[in-house]
Amino acid sequence: MNVLLALVETLNKPQHSLTETELSNARSDLVELTEAGFKLNWLKTMLDEVSLDRNKENIADHGSQVEQHIKERVGGC
Repeated sequence: MNVLLALVETLNKPQHSLTETELSNARSDLVELTEAGFKLNWLKTMLDEVSLDRNKENIADHGSQVEQHIKERVGGC
C-alpha cells in the first residue's frame, strides 16, 4: 500500500520537477502493483500523460537548441 501512495504522491508533483529517474521508478512501481493484482488503469493513464508531456517538452527544448545552433552557424559565416 505504501508503494501505491508513494506513486500517487510522485505523480502529483509538478511535471517540470519530476526527474527521469522518478518517472522510471514510478513505471516500475506501477508494473509491480499491477502484477500483484491491483487494477490501476487510471494511474497508468496518468503516468502515460505525464511521460508524454515531458517528452514533448524535451523535444521542444531540443528543437530550440538546434535552432539556436543553426542561427549561430549562419551568423558566423
